[in-house]
Amino acid sequence: MFAACTEGGGFSNEKPIVFPGSEWASCGPEEVGLSRDSLTQALGYLTNHCGKDGLSQAMIIRDGYVVFAGDSLDVRHNIYSATKSLTSAALGILIDEGKVSLDDKAAKYEPLLAELYPEVTLRHFATMTSGYSAQGSSRWGEQSEDWSVTPYTPTQPFFSPGEAFAYWDEAQMMFGRVLTQAAGQDLYEVLDEGLMKPIGVEDWKWWAEDTITLSNGVKAPLRNGASGIEVTPNQLARIGWLFANHGVWKNDTLLSPAFAEAAMTAQVSPVITLGDTDRNDMKGQGVYGYNWWTASPNNGGEFRMRNSPEDAAYMSGFNHNVCVVIPSEKLVIVRMGEDGNPKFGKPFVYDGFLNILF
Repeated sequence: MFAACTEGGGFSNEKPIVFPGSEWASCGPEEVGLSRDSLTQALGYLTNHCGKDGLSQAMIIRDGYVVFAGDSLDVRHNIYSATKSLTSAALGILIDEGKVSLDDKAAKYEPLLAELYPEVTLRHFATMTSGYSAQGSSRWGEQSEDWSVTPYTPTQPFFSPGEAFAYWDEAQMMFGRVLTQAAGQDLYEVLDEGLMKPIGVEDWKWWAEDTITLSNGVKAPLRNGASGIEVTPNQLARIGWLFANHGVWKNDTLLSPAFAEAAMTAQVSPVITLGDTDRNDMKGQGVYGYNWWTASPNNGGEFRMRNSPEDAAYMSGFNHNVCVVIPSEKLVIVRMGEDGNPKFGKPFVYDGFLNILF
């Protein structure tokens, strides 16, 4: 899986940036400007904030070289809400193709939204400020109104679009449906052709909620925009490395740098209110990008990585599935598992990790 680093003798101030082919190159931490002792201490700290899976599905990439790798990097499973960041990556691809723009009304593509959500835009969906809610309560029997059995049956909105922030999976499911309609094809195909295959990610999966007949008459799987992408840690690291390079892979621009950077920068105002939902423990004001959590400096942001580099951002999924990306440091941290979320919250955990590492 890993090729040896051939540079030898350490790097100069202008470190060469590399991209993996069929396998990653690996190096000692000193060769990419990291302290071995600090890395060891940081890994110990992270281990203490993990469940039974520990760091078996973890990778650390610096300058395109693997400086740490767990022993279970080919285990593939759901990355849960980290899927949301890739749903927005599909949005970025469609923008680059000229099929949509951020401020398009979602009802332009999905007539189900015309009556109750005529002013909601694609930007509102990507930033969790749409106010969207669906009929019914949780399909899982939990004490929540989210995750309805009928997520594509709109009901009265929580608030007017852009008025508040509400982390709501039903909204993201509808977002996936809207993007499928806009693309005129399976959203899996959009990501697979536009992003996954070019960076060497194959044999990945994405949960389909149902099938949908598109406006062009094509029948397509309806991917869950909130969850259900299955990849390996090795594959997630490739996705992180693409974003660490602002959407550019080798000499190919797969996502416009402007979109990739904006996705990882706070797009939600720190002064808007928190939506009155039963998931109001998820506070994204001043922190949430285009389905990324960020370290953007501002006055808000309970979920902000407060002591990390300002351009740090992370994809976040249940069961401590995380991909932290810091473009200025050319650093990617992947940790996957099926062992529960860290007790003290991911922003706290990865702030602590980075403080030790640097």
